[in-house]
Amino acid sequence: MTRSIDVAQFREKLVALTALFKQGKLQECRVHCEALAKRFPNEPNTANLLGATYAALGKLDKAIASYARLLPIILSHPLTIRSQM
Repeated sequence: MTRSIDVAQFREKLVALTALFKQGKLQECRVHCEALAKRFPNEPNTANLLGATYAALGKLDKAIASYARLLPIILSHPLTIRSQM
């Protein structure tokens, strides 16, 4: 049974992962980001951090794939501002 996670817990996890990234603990960050991205596939911040982590690790194909998944997430997000042109 999967334990539920609330918004505050999710944000705390994302802050912790961002700290790992900034500390250069890229492999640890990657492992946890991948797990979080599997659990929350439509969460743009996780996809963005995962892409940045892959890029920093030199895994450019994976970084590009992560960023490519990010675009439809952002465009479908309710807070995305859309042009009315």
